[in-house]
Formats: sequence, C-alpha cells, structure tokens
Amino acid sequence: MKNLLLILVICVSSTAFSQKKKVTIEGDTIRVDGVSYAILEKKGVGAPVYTIKSMNGTALMNWQFLDFNNPNKVSNSNPHGRVIYFQVTFFNDKQQCEINPAMATAKGVAKCIVENELIKEGEIDQEAENNFVLVHGKKFSEEKQTLRGGSTIIINNR
Repeated sequence: MKNLLLILVICVSSTAFSQKKKVTIEGDTIRVDGVSYAILEKKGVGAPVYTIKSMNGTALMNWQFLDFNNPNKVSNSNPHGRVIYFQVTFFNDKQQCEINPAMATAKGVAKCIVENELIKEGEIDQEAENNFVLVHGKKFSEEKQTLRGGSTIIINNR
C-alpha cells in the first residue's frame, strides 16, 4: 500500500513539473518550450520599458518600470523607502494595472506574461487580460497619491 501511494505521489509530481512551461529569451524573442511566442523590446537601462509585440510586430502591451519613495517603507535594507513596480498598459483597450516585479528583468516580464496566459495566437487574450487587471489593480498609484496628501474616495453601494 505504501509503495502504491509513493508511486502515485511521484506520478502526480512529475505531471505537475512537466506541465510547467519553459520560458526563454533569445535575442528579442520570447520562446515557450522552444516555440516563438512574442517579441520583447527593451528601451532604457536603469528604468527599463518593455514593449511586447506579436510575432508579426503588432504592439500588444507596454511594461514601464516605475518607482517612488515611501517614508513608511524605510528600513535598514531600504534606507530611502523605495517602492518599485511595473505599470502595464494593454494597447488593445487601454486598460492598465500595476504589478510588483518578482524579477524586474526581461525574463521576469516574459514569465509573468506566459504564466498568466496573456497572449494567445498572437493576440491579447481578453479574458486573461481582464482577470490580470482585476487582480492587480493600481495599488501603487493609490499608495503614491495617499503620500501626496490626496484624498481617497470610498464608494459603498449597498
């Protein structure tokens, strides 16, 4: 019985690992499991801006690296209270959201796009985009506005 349970756990684990997509960047091409997926153009050095395009060159989205200082986030490891994030703009419908960069690199951006299945068949997947925007919102802009003394309006429709 223990052996059967062990075999089942190994099979389930290997299936989960085999379904994870391998994301690489070769030149300016995002590849998923060796297949061309999208084009990633990087502009800037210190504060990069990434434009994601379909393989035929149509601009799909923009990832702009932004930051601000929040005195409430000052610590020994962050003496200026620097807050970093990406502002993501979808060109098809002008929706925007902000995301905390797990890795503020081209590969990190590519992995995020692939893991959230934002592109399907060379176009933005509208449902995936809507979910992505809904989940991430604009929390960094709201935090920055609060620091500047801006008021927050809460609408409660009951």
